[in-house]
Amino acid sequence: MMLATVYYHAISIYLSGTFDYFPYWDESGIPTPSIPSSQVQTHVKAILGMVATALSETNLAGILFLFPLRVAGARAQSL
Repeated sequence: MMLATVYYHAISIYLSGTFDYFPYWDESGIPTPSIPSSQVQTHVKAILGMVATALSETNLAGILFLFPLRVAGARAQSL
């Protein structure tokens, strides 16, 4: 269940990012499934926290978290 939740957060960020970087979508008036930056950072924090917990408390292989960590790292903002 933890792995599925981590992937939910990663896919949410990934799909939103598809529309965040291209001004075409805003200019054309087509509604897009992008999420605000604050919500992206909430997903990033959830990924980082859950991956740390999963690696320390379960037997899941670290390679399973490569995609979620890559997505979180690409969208993380320093505080």
